Amino acid sequence: MFIDLHTHSTFSDGGIPPDKIIDRAYGLMEKLGESKGLLSICDHNNTSGIGDALKYVETINGVEDIELYFLPGAEIDSEGGRHILAYFSPEERAWERNDIQDIFDKNEAARDERNKATIDQLKDVCGILFDYDELYCNIKGIRTRFPIVEAVVACGCAQDIDYAKKEYFNPECPAYVAYIPPFSANDVVQKVANYGVLTVIAHPRGVEESEIQELMLSGLNGIEVMNAETHFRNLDKFAHNENILRTIGSDCHFRNNQDRFGYSVVHNRGGREKPTHYNISQQFFDSIKGKIDEDILPLLNYH
Repeated sequence: MFIDLHTHSTFSDGGIPPDKIIDRAYGLMEKLGESKGLLSICDHNNTSGIGDALKYVETINGVEDIELYFLPGAEIDSEGGRHILAYFSPEERAWERNDIQDIFDKNEAARDERNKATIDQLKDVCGILFDYDELYCNIKGIRTRFPIVEAVVACGCAQDIDYAKKEYFNPECPAYVAYIPPFSANDVVQKVANYGVLTVIAHPRGVEESEIQELMLSGLNGIEVMNAETHFRNLDKFAHNENILRTIGSDCHFRNNQDRFGYSVVHNRGGREKPTHYNISQQFFDSIKGKIDEDILPLLNYH
């Protein structure tokens, strides 16, 4: 089975729209000989792409004997840099609830404040006042800092994107302004759990078991135990012992055609071929499959 429960589209900070992500998944599954797949797009504080993605999957499922199960998702920011992955039932459509949309809206309002403060800082640093409305007029998803970074390069204040990020936008750099979401991770988990939404803590770097236990009391369902190539082994063991959901996600943003995404026990064919996905062992896949079958597949009415 092909699995990726954490990807991003153009509705947040990804490089391609949802239908193209689905096409990439189909193509990769066909190449690997995988007949079944489970995919989620988890845009930041945004579910605008879910409707179109669900419709698109319906139109192409079954082609070439491939079945891709699409799980609607979102990655929700919270205090302290903690991100909560929320997974929704396509039938219940809880992402449309006002309480959940309110979380998205308030997070984005906080991001807007950060962006405007960053532009003010750059006026002093670069001597240039960028026009906020002009920078963001074509942004249809979340308003990340990236258009500002691009503007710094375009005006000649930095030689390229990497240099701009390093010299202006890292903590303690002159134009750095922190983005502070208004909700704690516990707040987010409690609010979305009220609607039967599955919640998983994403890329849990630096997260202690005690924090996970506290989140579990609020309704947390699981841990993203593998993010891209990083395997959080200690928390994987903890989640296994606690019998909670263990997920895997590439966190792919599809910025270029070489980005790896998806997990499979099938290895790339062709010795020197650039890897297209992440390999996992059959043993590891079997160990996480039980809770995925138990917790996620019922949301999709698939058994």
